[in-house]
Amino acid sequence: MSSRLLSRLGVASVAAAMAWVALWSWGGLVEQPGHFLTPALLGAVLVAAVGGSGRALRWPWYAVLPAQLVVLVLWLDHRYASADAVGGWIPTPASIQAVAERIHGGAVAVNTFASPVSAQHPETYAYLLAASLLVLLSTDLLACGLHRVPWSGLPVIVTLTVPISVLDAGLSWVVFALTSLLFVMLLATEETERVLGWGRSVAGRGERIDSLDQVVNGSTIRGSAFRIGVLTAAGALVLPIFVPVTQGLFKGNGHGGGNGSGNNTSVTLRNPIVDLRRDLISKDHIPLVEAQTTGDPSYLRLTVLDEFNGVEWLPSARKLLKSNDADGTLPNPPGMALSYPGKEDNWSIQLLDGFQSTWLPTPYPTRKIDVNQGDWRYDLRTLDVATVDKHPTAGLSYQLTGFTPDLSGARMAAALTAPPEIARPMTSVPGNRPTIVTRIAEEVTAGATTDYDKMVALQRWFRNTGGFSYSLEPAAGSGIPQLVRFLTTDKVGYCEQFAAAMAVMARTLGIPARVAVGFLEPERLSDGSYLYTSDELHAWPEMYFGGSGWVRFEPTPAARTGATPPPWTTGTGAPQQSSGPSITAVPSGQASKAAQDRAAATTRHGSSGDGSTIVAWLVGLVLLVLLLALPRVVRTRQRRRRLGDHRLGPSSDDALVLADGAWEELCATARDLGIALPIQRSVREISGALRHRAYGTTDAVRRLEQLTLFVERARYGRPFAVDPATRQAVVEAVELWSQLLTDSVPGMRSRLAQVFPRSILDRRKEAVTVDRQVELAEAGGSR
Repeated sequence: MSSRLLSRLGVASVAAAMAWVALWSWGGLVEQPGHFLTPALLGAVLVAAVGGSGRALRWPWYAVLPAQLVVLVLWLDHRYASADAVGGWIPTPASIQAVAERIHGGAVAVNTFASPVSAQHPETYAYLLAASLLVLLSTDLLACGLHRVPWSGLPVIVTLTVPISVLDAGLSWVVFALTSLLFVMLLATEETERVLGWGRSVAGRGERIDSLDQVVNGSTIRGSAFRIGVLTAAGALVLPIFVPVTQGLFKGNGHGGGNGSGNNTSVTLRNPIVDLRRDLISKDHIPLVEAQTTGDPSYLRLTVLDEFNGVEWLPSARKLLKSNDADGTLPNPPGMALSYPGKEDNWSIQLLDGFQSTWLPTPYPTRKIDVNQGDWRYDLRTLDVATVDKHPTAGLSYQLTGFTPDLSGARMAAALTAPPEIARPMTSVPGNRPTIVTRIAEEVTAGATTDYDKMVALQRWFRNTGGFSYSLEPAAGSGIPQLVRFLTTDKVGYCEQFAAAMAVMARTLGIPARVAVGFLEPERLSDGSYLYTSDELHAWPEMYFGGSGWVRFEPTPAARTGATPPPWTTGTGAPQQSSGPSITAVPSGQASKAAQDRAAATTRHGSSGDGSTIVAWLVGLVLLVLLLALPRVVRTRQRRRRLGDHRLGPSSDDALVLADGAWEELCATARDLGIALPIQRSVREISGALRHRAYGTTDAVRRLEQLTLFVERARYGRPFAVDPATRQAVVEAVELWSQLLTDSVPGMRSRLAQVFPRSILDRRKEAVTVDRQVELAEAGGSR
């Protein structure tokens, strides 16, 4: 095995080892981390082997990376879909789709279930393995392909932040120490190759003589680097002990599992929808809030999600001004008349130790609030109460006065139009949404004459006539793709999907809508107080009606919310039947025939699109071919410009232009083929290197000698004109030696040079400037 191959494999192995050790920090995401770390180790070996071998053959990075990707794709396809692959290894559309679905299922599981995810969801390991391979590839590309070793720490840093940002736990000191040590070793290994490349004299195996005639030994460099790495990692571990912070970095006790708020005795609510889904599915009746009230405790709101980006519902940026201190009287709810009838209720709320949140649970609307601990403020648009000093909510108690309005269907049916500052943002939907969402909303509400009647019809469709059912089993998500499946084919979901779907459909009809997150139907205790647990977490939509403000609707079926929806959402009189065929009553769990036809039509259009998909594939294929051909086209134009498109006719610099172009083309060909030339030396020395490399015939050597003399004469002699015969001889000599150089390398390398000629990326005019300056200097020194 050549020393060059060993050297490239060594650097690639250290980079792969560093990335793989950093991946240990993901162990806390799943119950059995070995199920993705062990195959990730094999992936690291494949990345290092293919990368090191390709670089030993002098492949450029843009050739090594595709080779690594091909090997990894073949391996993943064989691992997860060998039954659908040809011979178990050659991917097919079915096998690729199976792998993609498995990875997507793992991503859904990671975002749905609390960490560590149970081994009952093996698709999680496929997702983590795919993410691990991306980390390995990016580290190898930066450290070995682009030779930017310091940059290779970026994907490693991102990897190590997962235990802190996702698991709410610290980083294992073992992982940190080993990763730091390997990073320093990677720096040293790369630098060793650089240092051992100094000078020209070879001293012995593993040694070189530098410019001061001192012997440089690789083991000495690596030993020093090891000592520096140990001291650096130890210092990074020990010094934080003496820094006065409230919480250390290394809070975990293993591979990132940690002991933070993600345990089985507490619930954390920071990202409303993600935390709702996770805690609703995974928690087991954990007590969160205890309340005493004279009013209706059915709904207790946490926050409002009023921004939909097509992927998920999020809280918009809140304006938590100092003047909006949540201590005293709150303003009137937006859109609600000051004289709106209703009654006030007193509340006393105690947040239990298992509850951690950015928002305070409050009824909507709230008239007064008294919080004695922390800095809590409200937003004028939403009236949800949030912390600005990250004061812990667990153990907090406060009192408030809620208001229960006497909502009336007749009053909402006669509602005023929403003002622009509400209508514009609260009816915003992504422009790329499928038209079927709007079409279904219009069909369901076809018989309604007012915005209120439309919302009554939509709620009835979700709860009764649309064939929907409640379950915690379906895939999570409230984005456009999930929404379309939920409305057309699946029709099974839980509160997140029902609330999000109704809000989006309302917005498509021009009705302001948003999603609220909070608690539903608490448990009544023996002392008359109410207990809200993790089982009562819930989401519902709110619609805006001028004069009444934001009004809660309940599209989630009775299996979750009770037998009847809120009384103000059932209509002003007799239930209005829509003329749209999609709300015809059908047996539970089944969709109407019209809805099924719509789903089938959507599937047909999405799959064929009247041939649009085939056209898209053809266009993509053509673009790919053009992209692959572009480097070759550029290189061909360079060759023609250097050898054929010069300024013709006798002139004082015609010979110099031809000489520079011919010599530059010959050196560029050598660079394309990965042949190293002593470009810092004279033309004659480069010519000698070419003769030793290509071993041409006597006639070929004679032509190279004539070309060398021509270049020397054109550069350093008096100007002269070039006759057509001389020009033809120069061009033929360049073409002959370009072919001889091509024949001297392996066939794979020569073919790769045709597809990816690396000289087009090199802006240095080596043959034109460097060797000419060297020759002039040598000529001056010899006088």
